[in-house]
Amino acid sequence: MRVIVKRLYNRGVRRPDREIQNDPGQAGVMTCATVETRRRMKVHAIGDDSQMRPILPELFDPAILAVGNSKMLLRGVAYANPDDAPGAPKYEQEWSLRVLDSTYVPD
Repeated sequence: MRVIVKRLYNRGVRRPDREIQNDPGQAGVMTCATVETRRRMKVHAIGDDSQMRPILPELFDPAILAVGNSKMLLRGVAYANPDDAPGAPKYEQEWSLRVLDSTYVPD
């Protein structure tokens, strides 16, 4: 699913509302999978379907907090260094998602 993602927390601390409002977010393709009994949500660049390199740290164990017309609010856990997960320090993270049309192409 093509989305624009805004991260609402930085290392477990809520970003100021003004900073979030001024953040254009990152456009990408969101995927969700269960790996070793844990749900993992990733966002990779549009057009990078062969490599699927994440453009944001993965969101582990995501939960949907709210759903609107074309928006969702998710909460989960992000790791300080995803390569070391699950032993690395973890932080609460929320993503604000705006769902895009499937034909959306970033500038």
